[in-house]
Amino acid sequence: MSASKVWSKFSVTKGGDVINLRVVDMPENLTVEVMNFYVNYLANEDFACKAAGIAKNPEAIEEMRVSMLDFAKEKGFHAVICCLDNGDGQIKDFIGASMMAQVSKEEPMPEFKFKAEELNKMYEIYFGLESYYDEAKEFGLDSYFSDRGLFVRPEYRNLGVEQELLKIRRLISKERGISLIGTWMTTQDLQKAAENEGWETACEVKYEELGQKCGVKFEADTVPESEEAMEEITEFVLNSAGNEKPQVTVCCYDNGDDDNIEVLGVSIMTLVRKSEPPPKMEFKSEEMKKLMEIVDGLTQIFDEEKVFNLDPCFSDRGLVVCPDYRGLGIAQELLKVRLEYGIPVNGAWMTSYGTQKAAARDGWETACELQYEDLDKKFNVTFPKNPPSTKFMIAKIAL
Repeated sequence: MSASKVWSKFSVTKGGDVINLRVVDMPENLTVEVMNFYVNYLANEDFACKAAGIAKNPEAIEEMRVSMLDFAKEKGFHAVICCLDNGDGQIKDFIGASMMAQVSKEEPMPEFKFKAEELNKMYEIYFGLESYYDEAKEFGLDSYFSDRGLFVRPEYRNLGVEQELLKIRRLISKERGISLIGTWMTTQDLQKAAENEGWETACEVKYEELGQKCGVKFEADTVPESEEAMEEITEFVLNSAGNEKPQVTVCCYDNGDDDNIEVLGVSIMTLVRKSEPPPKMEFKSEEMKKLMEIVDGLTQIFDEEKVFNLDPCFSDRGLVVCPDYRGLGIAQELLKVRLEYGIPVNGAWMTSYGTQKAAARDGWETACELQYEDLDKKFNVTFPKNPPSTKFMIAKIAL
């Protein structure tokens, strides 16, 4: 088997370490593995797949898997992967991939008909996007690359890998004599990577408008963030860290090096007292105003400080574990640490299956449970329905 063509070599810094990477043509023996990973990524993270409900139907996932493997057999299919550059020329794993197919305007568009309605809905959404903008027609392209997907493993995102894969798309297009390349950038990460690589915005569609067109609702976490809201929430978090002096606990590798740690998870709380009411917060962005409306609304429904007459009490500021380390007990360990500060009751809204299960395993009790379907109506937003409810769970500490 001939060696895969190397398109580029580059380095990234991750957790204080420099990692050498390269982008190569995808070896045929990795096709199934790459496609399987991509299908799982699509089902759980892609905006159209989530709106269509692909992940809720195993038959839809399997049908999508078969169709993606068929894509890889297309005559004009071209995939590259990003992998470690370990100096021995071996390709043992992949960090990300970029896939395209060269098509001609003379070739009829294939019909996509599937048994699973979720899969049909997914393609309806994508074709809905294409109805807004057709690059082949706009620029009179006889031959062009049709996007088949780009992804990066969670632990390597925001390191520049996405930008490098987009850069390689330019090189491939130039080699094939294609003067222009484009695709719909549906995530904030991809949009920023494309801008950093010099791509221009030719068309922009609001998710609300697309949702009305296709008869779906896009979940809040699938919609690229408002830059204004992101700036405000960043400023809010940083100010809170300075003014509130929160208790921050991190989970990291125990490698004996305290100066260079890679954070795997974090738990954040702040001590609040009845005599020190929180300052009134005002925001410009509608997204932050809505977020605070939801937070305040949940507090009105269940206020641990009033229910248990706590003074002081810990107010939750967040608990998160890096995606690649979830399900290993880290969340449970972070919750266990929260119990060691001499406060008789510690509580928080557990909004995911992971935190709910971790809290239950560590002996936390459910004090209040709210269905997301009811919260949709109360706050006029669309929450993810996996899990179907959010739980305010408490741990009682014997002092």
